[in-house]
Amino acid sequence: PSARRNGCEPRSMTRPEGPAADGVDADFVDLLADSDNHAVLVIDRPSRIIRACNDAVVRVLGYKPSELIGRSTEILHLDRKHFIEFGEILEREIAAGRPFHRRYGIRHRDGRTIETMYLVVPIIDKSGGVTGSVSIVRDVGGAEANRRLLDLVVNEIPVSVAVTRIADSRILLAN
Repeated sequence: PSARRNGCEPRSMTRPEGPAADGVDADFVDLLADSDNHAVLVIDRPSRIIRACNDAVVRVLGYKPSELIGRSTEILHLDRKHFIEFGEILEREIAAGRPFHRRYGIRHRDGRTIETMYLVVPIIDKSGGVTGSVSIVRDVGGAEANRRLLDLVVNEIPVSVAVTRIADSRILLAN
């Protein structure tokens, strides 16, 4: 039974049963599962095998969780070269004690390239060793296209336009 957070049931986070699930804390995974628009993947190190992921991988990456769990993250990269390059950059950041945060093009299940914002945070065991990572992936291509369209509309319409946030009526954009 999962606890309610912020008045909502946590969304599901799919993870394997048995030995492959060892080391993936259930409460930690439940917290990550609450993301609706961010694909969250728990990844082994150094194998880069996906151990768990949330349901948002369907919306962001096009894959069902069952299609990713137990597979290498290479499936998400544009090609082998990008897979290796990403791993090298990631290892340098983790070795320096920093989370990895940057834009990166990856492959959607349908074959198209999507522009994403990646945040990778290492999972540290009790002895201080890095045993894996949590990758949070957001598709930023659509959001940027929407922003450019909104900017065009606001700047080209010959009347006054203001875009506000409903929650607090804060003006987000005006011409």
